[in-house]
Amino acid sequence: MLEAPPNSTGFVLLEELKILEHFDLAAMGLLSTDTIHVMVEAKKLAFADRERWAADPRTVAAPLAELLSAEYTARLAANIDMRRAVPTQTVAAADGDTTYFCTADGEGNAVSGVQSINSGYGSGVMAGDTGILLNNRMAYWHLDPGHPNRLQPGRRVRHTMNPPIVLKDRALWCVFGTPGADNQVQINMQVLTAMIDFGLDPQQAAELPRWTSNQPGQYANWPHDGEEALTIERRIPEGVCTALARRGHPVKTVGDLEGPCSVEIIRRDPTTAMLLAGSDPRRDGWALAW
Repeated sequence: MLEAPPNSTGFVLLEELKILEHFDLAAMGLLSTDTIHVMVEAKKLAFADRERWAADPRTVAAPLAELLSAEYTARLAANIDMRRAVPTQTVAAADGDTTYFCTADGEGNAVSGVQSINSGYGSGVMAGDTGILLNNRMAYWHLDPGHPNRLQPGRRVRHTMNPPIVLKDRALWCVFGTPGADNQVQINMQVLTAMIDFGLDPQQAAELPRWTSNQPGQYANWPHDGEEALTIERRIPEGVCTALARRGHPVKTVGDLEGPCSVEIIRRDPTTAMLLAGSDPRRDGWALAW
């Protein structure tokens, strides 16, 4: 079972994973054209629902039971064309100042935490003499009157922070996460499927070549623009990139470890209770034991 904090975008990762349940990723193969294609399309579908529903839950009643239901996600999965990418619809990552940490003990207790001021503006304003820096996360507001996350008095802005905890048989199985704005739920999806469907250990999952899908009109920060691209690390085979481009994905390649995010992972072996840890080599991060 995947547990996500009750925030306005926590359902996006869950919806991505529920869509992927309808595909045999292990049979498709790790980093294969089909696997990446299906995951990118699942991300697009979940992000479309984010744009429809993700906002202050006190003012927008998102139908979470329906969005995460087997029936609804089955319909979404059935709409994925294995031969062709769905064209971009104007309806990700912003530079910022975010950090992630996770910790766990031998009793199965765990913490998954993301802290963010979003951008440099926050570092210039402190709350009195507390030492607490105010954040700039209200740059995530939309100004379109018809958008569920539109700026209005008394509302809380939605955010992209997504620190998951995964339970198996009601016990801790894994705690992990990353900074990365719109990329968080995309990288978390890839890391979790790598461990569950393909049997990778935490360090292997953190180092796995990754991709991110960005679409204009869906970037977190105002003005919510940005490039249209499926950015893929160069370690993914060239033939896979070529095949994805043929299916209509706007492929853009970057260096071997130049993809976004900085994943930190702790996994608990359910038999021995041993804790396994992994840390992303793309950014500054460490896996420590005591």
